Amino acid sequence: MNSFMKEKKNAFTIIEVLIFVTLISFIFITSAYLAQLSLINTSIAKHKVYATQYAEELLEWLRVEKEKGWQNIPDTTVMYCFNKVDLSQCVTTGVNFASCATSQNNCNNAYTLSPTSNMQFLRYVEFSYDATTDRKTVSIFVKWEERGRVFSVPVNSVFTQYE
Repeated sequence: MNSFMKEKKNAFTIIEVLIFVTLISFIFITSAYLAQLSLINTSIAKHKVYATQYAEELLEWLRVEKEKGWQNIPDTTVMYCFNKVDLSQCVTTGVNFASCATSQNNCNNAYTLSPTSNMQFLRYVEFSYDATTDRKTVSIFVKWEERGRVFSVPVNSVFTQYE
């Protein structure tokens, strides 16, 4: 044998190691991105549940007000902000929602309804009245801002007077 020939060793070359490390890094980065995206979507879904709960709560409260008296629901197109958390303490007389609604016709993007200290919602209702059918349309919206985007949960209902 030639003394200049060396024994071939079974080992990885530096290029093979670099390719392996690059592939593993790509897999880890992709996994971390997907985990982050999943956490963001989970947070949005959690806040959507809060918003839906607030909208349904206001709808049920308005249904009780309607049952107390048809005149309790406005006959005009008007908007009220309902940013109080506890609607059970609201006392109404006629269409005066002053003890419950923080403002009328302009919410000024006042995100003050807060289940936790780090998330705030804006809840408002729009009333419209159709005199020909004697129906009052109630549209409730709950909005919140998250990651620079505004999300909204709408709930619509039509109130009719039972005779």
